[in-house]
Amino acid sequence: MSDQQNLVLEDSVLDEHAKSRRRYTLAGLSTFANVGSKGLSLLVLYISVPLTISYLGPARFGVWMTLASLISFLGFLDFGIGSSLLNEVAHHGAEEDKEKLKQVITHGLLLLTFLGLVLGAVLYSSARYLPLQALFDSKAHIDKVELRNAAQALALMIGFSLPLVGIQRVFAGLQRAFFYHIMFGIGSLISLGLLIMLSRQHAPIDELLLATFGVQLLATMPLLGVLAYRGLIGGFERISFEFDARALLGQGGLFFILAVGGAIAWDSDFIILSKTAGAAEVAMYAVAVRMFQLVEIPLQMANQPLWSAYADAKVCGSSRFLRVTLFRAFSATLVVGGVGVVLLTILRNPILKIWIHQSVAIPLGLAVVMAIWTVVRASGNSFAMYLNGVRVVRPQVMVVIAFCILALPLKIWAAERYSAVGLVLASLGCFLLTVWGPYLTFYRREWTRYLRDVLPEETKHLGTMQHEEVNVPHGEIKL
Repeated sequence: MSDQQNLVLEDSVLDEHAKSRRRYTLAGLSTFANVGSKGLSLLVLYISVPLTISYLGPARFGVWMTLASLISFLGFLDFGIGSSLLNEVAHHGAEEDKEKLKQVITHGLLLLTFLGLVLGAVLYSSARYLPLQALFDSKAHIDKVELRNAAQALALMIGFSLPLVGIQRVFAGLQRAFFYHIMFGIGSLISLGLLIMLSRQHAPIDELLLATFGVQLLATMPLLGVLAYRGLIGGFERISFEFDARALLGQGGLFFILAVGGAIAWDSDFIILSKTAGAAEVAMYAVAVRMFQLVEIPLQMANQPLWSAYADAKVCGSSRFLRVTLFRAFSATLVVGGVGVVLLTILRNPILKIWIHQSVAIPLGLAVVMAIWTVVRASGNSFAMYLNGVRVVRPQVMVVIAFCILALPLKIWAAERYSAVGLVLASLGCFLLTVWGPYLTFYRREWTRYLRDVLPEETKHLGTMQHEEVNVPHGEIKL
């Protein structure tokens, strides 16, 4: 191999190392910003309880918490378009095709805006005409007007939120999710001030919802101006919009099935236990879930930014980055998660004494199976970020469907006989069988092909390029 060929390979390696460092740096910034943003959001949530429960009373406070909990369903309401948009932005951003990137971002946000308008109108009308009081305790005296106003305010905010959450997906795809988290954190600080002021004025529920959820979302609107200033939004072409809409809806449908399947598979546990084992068992299981989320949620936040990093590496043909990062992320999740759940299991009684004055105890058996299940779920989430980044989505849909079909009846049977411990063991066994089993056998080639070393196009024919100058492309779309 000639000196010029060696120089080309060295430049390529150096360029890849620089890109890898940039991906890790951006992922780290997004993780830290996400932790800070989530921390401020939780602070608003916890402070809101003592500030409002005294003057709202149990019934009205229950209405507020119930309506606020519906916000968690936002992941379903965009029909997977947000996740699909993240993937498209990540891939076109890595290809450094600014015009195509601008087109996808513009059309994706327009599609989410249209969907938000339709959804907001439907929910607003439903809140106006449906008998909302039937959703709550019939013995509780809840003002019909206040309840309707609160439900309508929430409907409008949900509709308005779809394009704003779409902006978050765009910045995540550009590996700049920390911008969104910073703005959301600022919104949480503003919400905290408004919450203190409104609680002193004994504000109604709709104003409390607007001051918290509404303000947090509105704080992210300046990011739309950032995209416009950087030339990443603007213009409209009907033909290309129809093409992009079909692509986003097609891929989004798979992500939507994943979200719904995951909710059925995992979020149904409380309902199953309530029907089979009783309220006391539900309370014990709920406390155990919340306690072990102290390990699971931080691991999810650490792995989430790698989605766009994997997508960038796939487009660039950086199989080494994919291989090394997947191994590091998966191993770190297992190790950190394992240490964390062991400590929680050992220290569960002192933690419960400080947290809830040990009004609910967690038996050792339940703690052990919850610890194992937490690590398995966290490692599965780490692996899912890789699958999403390299666009291996259809196998995920198939394994989630298989998990739902097998797990639901088995969890009901196990919960009837062995309560919460049986339910968790059923979930764990089904996950290992229907998820990890297929990935290690049937779908192994689907996800391992991106981990194999492939020479980039500019180095495939070095033997015939002894006297030709090779330019290794550099640069990125900057924000």
